[in-house]
Amino acid sequence: MKSLFTLLLLLAATLSCALAQPTGIVKGTLADDSGAVIPAVNVTLTGNGATKSVTTQADGTYTFGNVAPGQYTLSVTLAGFAPFTKPVVVTAGAAVQTAIQLAIRTEKQEVTVQDQAGPSIDVQPDNNATAIVIKGADLDALPDDPDDLSDALQALAGPGAGPNGGQIYIDGFSGGQLPPKESIREIRVNQNPFSAEYDRLGFGRIEILTKPGTDKLHGSAMLMDGDGIFNSRNPFANNKPDYSTRMWSGNVGGSLSKKASFFLDFNRRDLQNNSIVVGQFFDATTLTQSNINTAVLSPSHFMIIAPRFDYALSTNNTLTVRAEQRTNSNENAGVGGTRLPAPYSSLAYNSKGNGQNIMVTESSILNSKVVNETRFQYFRNSNQQFGNTLPQINVAGSFVTGGNGIGNPRDVSKHLELQNNTSIAHGAHTIRFGFRARRESDQSYNPSGMYGSFSFLGGAAPQLDALNQIVTDAAGNAQTVTLTSLQQYERNVLLASAGFTPAQIQTLGGGPSRFNIQTGQSYISGERYDVGPFVQDDWRARPNLTISAGLRYEVQTLLADHANVAPRLGFAWAPGNAKNGRQKSVIRGGFGLFYDRINLNLFDNAELNNGVNRLSYTVYNPLTYPSLPSLSTLTAGQNSITRIDPNLRSSYAMQGALGVERQLPRNTTLALTYSFNRTVHSLQSVPVNAPLPGTYNPAVPLSAGNGVYPYGYAAGNIFETESGGYFRQHQLIANFNTQFSKKVSLFGNYSLNYAKDLPGTPTDPYNFAADWGRSEMDRRHNFILAGNIVAPLGLRFAPFITLRSGQPYDVLAGQDLYGDTLLNARAALISSTDCTGIVRSGNTICSPFGTFGSTYAVNGSTALVPRNYLTMPGLVSVNLRLSRVFGFGGGPKKGDASAQGMPGMPSAGVMGMAGGGGHAHGGPGGPGGGMGGMMGGMMGGGSTEHPYNLTVMVNVENIFNHFNPGGYDGTITSPYFLQATSVNTGFGGGGGFGGGGAANNRRVQLGIRFTF
Repeated sequence: MKSLFTLLLLLAATLSCALAQPTGIVKGTLADDSGAVIPAVNVTLTGNGATKSVTTQADGTYTFGNVAPGQYTLSVTLAGFAPFTKPVVVTAGAAVQTAIQLAIRTEKQEVTVQDQAGPSIDVQPDNNATAIVIKGADLDALPDDPDDLSDALQALAGPGAGPNGGQIYIDGFSGGQLPPKESIREIRVNQNPFSAEYDRLGFGRIEILTKPGTDKLHGSAMLMDGDGIFNSRNPFANNKPDYSTRMWSGNVGGSLSKKASFFLDFNRRDLQNNSIVVGQFFDATTLTQSNINTAVLSPSHFMIIAPRFDYALSTNNTLTVRAEQRTNSNENAGVGGTRLPAPYSSLAYNSKGNGQNIMVTESSILNSKVVNETRFQYFRNSNQQFGNTLPQINVAGSFVTGGNGIGNPRDVSKHLELQNNTSIAHGAHTIRFGFRARRESDQSYNPSGMYGSFSFLGGAAPQLDALNQIVTDAAGNAQTVTLTSLQQYERNVLLASAGFTPAQIQTLGGGPSRFNIQTGQSYISGERYDVGPFVQDDWRARPNLTISAGLRYEVQTLLADHANVAPRLGFAWAPGNAKNGRQKSVIRGGFGLFYDRINLNLFDNAELNNGVNRLSYTVYNPLTYPSLPSLSTLTAGQNSITRIDPNLRSSYAMQGALGVERQLPRNTTLALTYSFNRTVHSLQSVPVNAPLPGTYNPAVPLSAGNGVYPYGYAAGNIFETESGGYFRQHQLIANFNTQFSKKVSLFGNYSLNYAKDLPGTPTDPYNFAADWGRSEMDRRHNFILAGNIVAPLGLRFAPFITLRSGQPYDVLAGQDLYGDTLLNARAALISSTDCTGIVRSGNTICSPFGTFGSTYAVNGSTALVPRNYLTMPGLVSVNLRLSRVFGFGGGPKKGDASAQGMPGMPSAGVMGMAGGGGHAHGGPGGPGGGMGGMMGGMMGGGSTEHPYNLTVMVNVENIFNHFNPGGYDGTITSPYFLQATSVNTGFGGGGGFGGGGAANNRRVQLGIRFTF
């Protein structure tokens, strides 16, 4: 691997030298009208279809190297000073010396300080118009709750990240948890999709940058409060218990010395949430059936303390250290959906956890052309649950009762990450190379499953008369009916109360369908290493053409496959000539391979459940219910084993995209992109010892005499993890971004999405192709709109609108029709005949979507319901944030509101106030630019010229109280067949079925924040 990486570097350097072309230099000094130099300010050079920015050094100097010959405009915008612009002409081999002197505004006026100009396009790889950069007021308008913020960002990223979803990076690190919004400086979504620096797809990548400190003391304190009195009731709950969510947060930043600054953030959430239970329950004591639709309190608490320190080691070297301490606890977990609360069950349990994270970054400006950055991260997470050892009863799709059976599991995971990246500007090339090395480890004690569970699945059973005798026809043949899981459980209870023995109850179709239990070892630990070196060259072949070529190599332990070479290629071409130094249209495209790492838990699970360390038994039609069967009576043929295919490979995506971007009037960009994703070698869990086709009778319990097994019946049920999955996706994506006035900023996207795949576990273990069909990601239409609107009276409106097509779901038979112990067999498609309701007759069920069968001969001749045959309703979520800022205290004098960062600090100058000639710029030698006015606009309320600001706000999720049903049940033996059991809420980022845990259909939060 070392030789390969060295070869890549030599090739990159050779290519760079060979393709270099004559360029010029633009340099000078930035000062105010008194002659005092101003360090750490962004200077922009625009022209020839490109926009470049550099930061002035400690002595106020700036340098643009390797500038292609042509006409350019030099510009500087700094709060409190008049804007500066000057045309310059660059010739090959010449240096243009331009001194910049900024004039302080003499008149008192309100100035809105923006840390970015309106959206624009050019041929730089990072300036793709499909990307979204969120900071300032747009960032303030996003949700404060980290869970809601994560959903909102995933929604903005869209469905373009492939079958494994997007990835979140915190200050360049992977694997961390989303920090509080108080700590976030900037968020970048979908930037530079084909960069070799990242292992995952650029579409769906979310990069979060946290805030540094400043040279003056600044901070804020915030309280958010939501109470059930303001919210609507969950449509699935008959009650409305107390609900509240309170979040306290605060931060303070300032100087420690001339070379050091700090930023400290505190965040605590106390959530009195509700778990929604929707079930049909049959009481074994009163022999009565009832519908349970209720909300149960499930409190949770979360706290984080996150200090950050920035220190200037020298003029060109900066050290940043950020740490996090997290604690969390949950009460009354394990209840919700069909899982019943007390007094119906003992499922509820409590949990607690804590986590520590430390991130260290050292940035070095080696010279005017070379920058090196080294990053190190250590992350530890610990969790513990407090359950019980009672067996569980699962009446599929109806209710779950009994005990939670989890014992007291504990888990400690650790993450170590080291990165080193170097950027070199050489002629028309920008070369970036480096590596990322990670170590994952996990120590887990999990006795869950060792206390037994009984399952009632429904299915074919004898028809009984009023005396509980089997009904026969004239020829003496027993008549059968199809029971739901609830009817099967009810029959069991009634027959038991009538004095029938467990064996008699099983004969009459009332006993449980199966019993599951695990024995043996509960503790497992493991570790995994992976390394990913890369090299990337962005070549400005012409002023209007950039070609990006990169190569990444991925390797990890625990796999025999090490040939994971991932080439990347991209281009951006602006046809025609630039006008006024700006391009109007850019055609951008690219292609790349992106490998996925295989999670450590998969290998730990295989080692634990290898048939020796832990034994997992499945007993069909157990005769001991409600007592547990003796372990000595269980046979080897009932054991379940997990193993890894020795030829297991990493899955990889072949992602391509081609689009056109257009600069429209009034700071508006529009992009239309076609994207194609083909992912191969996705992981699948395959029952490799399932009975051969045509040898298994599903009407007879699984036994040695029922079916021919490739490894023999005594080998047990073997589930092998293989690389046989496949995914294909086509998308047409329209992105828009506009700041057509100082008071309106809007961005969003629409995507038309088609996706097919093979599932993680095949329906038919001998015919994978039968499962090729609609993916769960095939949500056809997706629309997101977000932004910031400043209204009269200083009111600021921040809408976040999500419109999304429904998610597909399967029609399942609810039976083990292949002898592999799984219940994922799709139902038979009898005919397209439909009914106005649900009509059950024998083994068939007629519905508004067709007639389906729950049992059939598995011989390849039965027509199955196509995969993901049905579609849930779509999602309509309109969320709104309303805020208003009030300023007070004496206004700053001219120049007094300067918020210069510490020497060498990147992106300092956080707290520069607008008005009165105040200005915000970074410290001497800082490689980043200023962020003037960002803190003044916290919570979307904008800033005033006063040193103290008070912002009041209201957040409303689902403002129109629109009912978004979710959790549809497609199992035809379930009493909830074709019915919704939960609510999809929030921002639509989760994309799942809805967990049934949303306390309210509409949620209102009130908040207040003080900044100084």
